[in-house]
Amino acid sequence: MDTMTMNDQPLLPEVIEVSKNHNVELTTIDIKINIKPDNLFFEGHFPNMPILPGVAQVHWVMLLAKEYLSVTFNVHRIEAIKFQRIIQPNSQLTLQLIDNKCGKLSFSYRAGDVVYGSGRIIYDQ
Repeated sequence: MDTMTMNDQPLLPEVIEVSKNHNVELTTIDIKINIKPDNLFFEGHFPNMPILPGVAQVHWVMLLAKEYLSVTFNVHRIEAIKFQRIIQPNSQLTLQLIDNKCGKLSFSYRAGDVVYGSGRIIYDQ
Protein backbone atom coordinates (compact mmCIF):
# COMPACT_ATOMS: atom_id res chain seq x y z
CA MET A 1 0.00 0.00 0.00
CA ASP A 2 1.33 3.42 -0.90
CA THR A 3 1.82 5.65 2.09
CA MET A 4 -1.05 8.10 2.27
CA THR A 5 0.02 11.61 3.20
CA MET A 6 -1.48 15.00 3.86
CA ASN A 7 0.78 18.05 3.80
CA ASP A 8 3.71 15.60 3.49
CA GLN A 9 2.79 13.95 6.81
CA PRO A 10 1.92 10.24 6.78
CA LEU A 11 -1.62 9.16 7.59
CA LEU A 12 -0.80 5.46 7.86
CA PRO A 13 1.83 3.67 9.91
CA GLU A 14 4.89 2.20 8.25
CA VAL A 15 4.17 -1.46 7.41
CA ILE A 16 7.22 -3.55 8.27
CA GLU A 17 5.96 -7.08 7.69
CA VAL A 18 2.73 -8.87 6.79
CA SER A 19 1.89 -12.52 7.42
CA LYS A 20 -1.32 -14.20 6.35
CA ASN A 21 -2.99 -17.43 7.45
CA HIS A 22 -6.32 -18.54 6.06
CA ASN A 23 -8.60 -21.52 6.02
CA VAL A 24 -12.22 -22.13 5.10
CA GLU A 25 -13.62 -20.29 8.13
CA LEU A 26 -11.08 -17.58 9.03
CA THR A 27 -8.43 -15.36 7.55
CA THR A 28 -5.87 -13.95 9.95
CA ILE A 29 -3.45 -11.19 9.01
CA ASP A 30 -0.64 -10.01 11.27
CA ILE A 31 0.69 -6.61 10.21
CA LYS A 32 3.81 -5.41 11.99
CA ILE A 33 3.74 -1.60 12.02
CA ASN A 34 5.98 1.26 13.07
CA ILE A 35 4.21 4.43 14.12
CA LYS A 36 6.47 7.33 13.29
CA PRO A 37 6.41 10.59 15.27
CA ASP A 38 5.60 12.66 12.17
CA ASN A 39 2.27 10.88 11.67
CA LEU A 40 -0.46 13.47 11.10
CA PHE A 41 -2.72 11.95 13.78
CA PHE A 42 -0.28 13.04 16.51
CA GLU A 43 -0.55 16.69 15.52
CA GLY A 44 -2.28 18.56 18.33
CA HIS A 45 -3.18 15.36 20.18
CA PHE A 46 -1.55 16.35 22.59
CA PRO A 47 1.27 18.91 22.34
CA ASN A 48 3.41 17.73 25.27
CA MET A 49 2.45 14.06 25.19
CA PRO A 50 1.34 12.89 21.75
CA ILE A 51 -0.99 9.88 21.69
CA LEU A 52 -2.69 8.12 18.82
CA PRO A 53 -6.44 8.83 18.84
CA GLY A 54 -8.80 5.85 18.89
CA VAL A 55 -10.49 7.06 15.71
CA ALA A 56 -7.12 6.78 13.92
CA GLN A 57 -6.71 3.22 15.15
CA VAL A 58 -10.12 2.22 13.76
CA HIS A 59 -9.39 4.11 10.53
CA TRP A 60 -6.15 2.14 10.07
CA VAL A 61 -7.97 -1.16 10.69
CA MET A 62 -10.44 -0.38 7.93
CA LEU A 63 -7.81 0.80 5.43
CA LEU A 64 -5.40 -2.06 6.08
CA ALA A 65 -8.19 -4.66 6.05
CA LYS A 66 -9.30 -3.34 2.68
CA GLU A 67 -5.73 -3.64 1.40
CA TYR A 68 -4.74 -7.03 2.82
CA LEU A 69 -8.08 -8.83 3.11
CA SER A 70 -9.71 -7.31 0.04
CA VAL A 71 -12.75 -6.52 2.19
CA THR A 72 -15.07 -3.80 0.94
CA PHE A 73 -16.68 -2.26 3.98
CA ASN A 74 -20.20 -1.14 4.48
CA VAL A 75 -19.88 -0.87 8.24
CA HIS A 76 -22.97 -1.83 10.16
CA ARG A 77 -21.54 -1.20 13.65
CA ILE A 78 -18.41 -1.33 15.76
CA GLU A 79 -18.60 -3.29 18.99
CA ALA A 80 -16.51 -4.34 21.99
CA ILE A 81 -14.01 -1.58 21.24
CA LYS A 82 -11.40 -1.05 23.93
CA PHE A 83 -8.42 1.27 23.96
CA GLN A 84 -6.44 -0.29 26.80
CA ARG A 85 -3.06 1.38 26.52
CA ILE A 86 -1.77 4.64 25.11
CA ILE A 87 -0.04 4.39 21.73
CA GLN A 88 2.76 6.92 21.41
CA PRO A 89 5.17 7.88 18.61
CA ASN A 90 7.86 5.33 17.73
CA SER A 91 5.68 2.42 18.84
CA GLN A 92 6.19 -0.87 17.03
CA LEU A 93 3.07 -2.97 17.23
CA THR A 94 1.36 -5.85 15.50
CA LEU A 95 -2.11 -5.18 14.17
CA GLN A 96 -3.93 -8.49 13.96
CA LEU A 97 -7.00 -8.71 11.74
CA ILE A 98 -9.26 -11.77 11.91
CA ASP A 99 -12.04 -11.99 9.32
CA ASN A 100 -14.62 -14.72 9.90
CA LYS A 101 -15.84 -14.28 6.29
CA CYS A 102 -19.39 -13.77 7.60
CA GLY A 103 -19.34 -10.04 8.14
CA LYS A 104 -17.29 -9.83 11.34
CA LEU A 105 -13.75 -8.47 11.50
CA SER A 106 -11.94 -8.63 14.85
CA PHE A 107 -8.81 -6.58 15.43
CA SER A 108 -6.17 -6.00 18.06
CA TYR A 109 -3.07 -3.86 18.41
CA ARG A 110 -0.37 -5.72 20.38
CA ALA A 111 3.24 -5.66 21.44
CA GLY A 112 3.95 -9.25 22.41
CA ASP A 113 1.29 -10.27 24.93
CA VAL A 114 0.36 -6.66 25.77
CA VAL A 115 -2.89 -5.52 24.14
CA TYR A 116 -3.13 -1.81 23.30
CA GLY A 117 -6.56 -1.86 21.69
CA SER A 118 -9.13 -4.25 20.26
CA GLY A 119 -12.63 -4.49 18.88
CA ARG A 120 -14.92 -5.88 16.20
CA ILE A 121 -16.29 -4.32 13.06
CA ILE A 122 -19.59 -5.78 11.87
CA TYR A 123 -20.01 -5.14 8.16
CA ASP A 124 -22.46 -5.92 5.40
CA GLN A 125 -21.01 -8.13 2.71
